[in-house]
Parts: sequence; structure tokens; C-alpha cells
Amino acid sequence: MVPVLKNKEVRLGFGCSGVLGKAWFSEDQTRNIIHAALDGGIAHFDTAGFYGEAERRLGRALKNPHDDAVFISTKTGTSFGTNGRARKDFSRAAITADVDASLKRLGRERLDLLYLHGPNKREMADCEPILTDLKAQGKIRHAGICGEGKGLEQAASLDFIDVLMGRYNIIHQEHAPIFAKAKENGKAVIAIAPLMQGLYQKKFFLPNSRARIWYIARALLKNRAQIKHVRSISEYLAEPGWSKSALALGFVLTNPDIDLAVTTTTKVDNLRDSLKNAQRTLPEHVLKRLMALK
Repeated sequence: MVPVLKNKEVRLGFGCSGVLGKAWFSEDQTRNIIHAALDGGIAHFDTAGFYGEAERRLGRALKNPHDDAVFISTKTGTSFGTNGRARKDFSRAAITADVDASLKRLGRERLDLLYLHGPNKREMADCEPILTDLKAQGKIRHAGICGEGKGLEQAASLDFIDVLMGRYNIIHQEHAPIFAKAKENGKAVIAIAPLMQGLYQKKFFLPNSRARIWYIARALLKNRAQIKHVRSISEYLAEPGWSKSALALGFVLTNPDIDLAVTTTTKVDNLRDSLKNAQRTLPEHVLKRLMALK
């Protein structure tokens, strides 16, 4: 088993991403939420060099960035030009430069896990010797794929890939068979977007902060179909004694093939709620109801 589960009591990882890496968002707030994650027992942190200031902030916020008890994953293969458009580059030069830059920003001598971010089949094959060399050089411990669909399916059978990261939640259950295959092949599985980006919240579209406005804009730009889907299943996300967030997280963590669910937030109270919710066991009748929504 790939040792991605540093956490002793909770199957949660924390994503230093989104607003937390924006220059206009307070670094003090980013540090506070990272410290709250550490205090709550979270030891697995995910980030990326293309998340703005996220890597630097994570490196500065960690109480001891060289502590092996803290596990950090980051990504390579994607960058953004001045026009805001994403470009892919999985060349040896680009990946090596990404790794060296991430190590410097994080203040670490080795990355625990490096994900290829959304590669196609050919790019995955071309990256095998590059990642193998980086492991031999001691720059990375493990290699993974962060992606979806066929890319994840192909990665589930690749010997040089240790970890699969992909979206999994109540409205996106399509990766479940892929995750099961990955586990059969001895890989670790990390679920992202377990809380459906909070689209079920009644106040999601209330623009009461700059951070909230950013999330609203992102949802309208990238997640219109998901917004409609979540609204259509609202009645199923009601259970006495359970908040919608608790149901969403409980659903993801019920899947035995998922080692860890990575979530993020800008609010300490929300993180603490997730930590509590991660300890709860979803009732069987609720699980069956939610699984039918795929």
C-alpha cells in the first residue's frame, strides 16, 4: 500500500487550492486554515504549482516542512499563459522544471507525490521514464495521475503509477469501477470534490465576500450542468440529523476503494464540520438512496 494515509483517525486530506492561493486572499487566513487542518489530525495536503501562491503558502504555513509525518502532493503538466488559457507540457524539461520549482516553493527536499495532471495515453507512456528517474534521484517518492474518464482507466493498470486522483461524489459516481480496479492493482485512490463544491448550499449564490464571488463565477463558468443536477436532487439530500454536507461526505467515505477524500474551504468552522462528519457512518438506507442518483 502506498503510504498516503498519514492521518491516524480521519480519511480526509486538505487541498491548498482555489481562493487559498490567490494573491488577493489573506495569507494569514490561508495559514490559519492549514493550521486548523493539522490540529484536526489532517496530515495529507494537496496543491499545485499552477494554483497561484498555494505552494509557497503551504510551505510557509507548515510547522515543519521537513517533517515526514506531513504528506504533500503536487502536480505537473499544466500551466496557464497570460491569456488565462491552460496549456499542457509533459516533456522531460517541463516536468523537471516543475518539480524543482515546487520543491523550492514548498521548502522541501523531496515531493511525497507528483501527479501528472490530465495526460492522455501517449503522454502517460512518455512520462514513465521521466518519473522513474525522478524517483531514482530522490526528488519524488510516488507518482500519480490526476484526471478523469479514460485517462484514469488507463492509469489504473500502469505499474509506474502509485496513486489515482479523480472526482467522486453523489452526482459523479462514474469513476467507481475505475477506483475498484486501481485498488485491485495495489494503488491508492484519492477522491476530489467530495462535497460537490458546495453547490447544494441554499446560500451558495449569495455574493457576501470576494471569495464567494470567485466561487460563484467559477461555478457559472465551469459547472452549470452540475448546478442544475444538484438542484434537481435536493429532496434526496434531506435526512433527519444529517446536514447536506454530512450526507455528501459520508457517501464518499462509504466507498471502501477510496483511501482519502480531499476537500478544501476558506473557513475554519467548515473544516471542523468536515472533520466531525468524516467520523460518522452513513445509514444503509441513505446510502442506497444516494447510490441510485448516479
